[in-house]
Amino acid sequence: MSDYGPRELWQQLGYVPQARTNVFAYTVMDMVLLGRSANLSTFGRPGRVDRVSARRVLERLEIGHLENRLCNAISGGELQLVFIARALLAEPKVLFLDEPESHLDFKKQLIILGIIERLAREDGMICMLNTHFPNHALRIAHKVLLMAPSGGHQVGLVHDILTEQAVRECFEVDTVFSDIAVNNQIHRALFPVSVATPKSAAGAAR
Repeated sequence: MSDYGPRELWQQLGYVPQARTNVFAYTVMDMVLLGRSANLSTFGRPGRVDRVSARRVLERLEIGHLENRLCNAISGGELQLVFIARALLAEPKVLFLDEPESHLDFKKQLIILGIIERLAREDGMICMLNTHFPNHALRIAHKVLLMAPSGGHQVGLVHDILTEQAVRECFEVDTVFSDIAVNNQIHRALFPVSVATPKSAAGAAR
């Protein structure tokens, strides 16, 4: 990363923050156009071509109808899609997403996960997201970095790393994994069963 200057770096990387309702009262179009900043000169402004590209991204994410709405007057799920559109307008090679599915209902979670999956499969984009939902990693991830409270970590193929023992050590929760067949596809899911008993407490009980 040290080989890149700030402008060159942000031409390669896209960042999607968590959607917050206390954003400025920009229109959706103006918010998305901010994604062009790294591609403009110091005093440059987005032009017609940039707006056409922004509309194309909004339509791809199926939120073109929000173009003239204010960002502080749309739902959290819609705002999350706007932030994704803003990042995509820079045409990054690597996309970082900060808990993109948090605070969303089931439907919007699936929409966000589906978009991330398509960006990787269809655009060849490297998508990296942090999440508190192991099932979401099981659903779409190829590799996973599992970080423990102790500071230790494991990294590798998702089904090799996300095991019952690893989840217990990292989240202090006992879980059961199950394979579910839906529409001729096998979905692996994790079910939290109980809060795990710390080893020290278990030893004292015996």
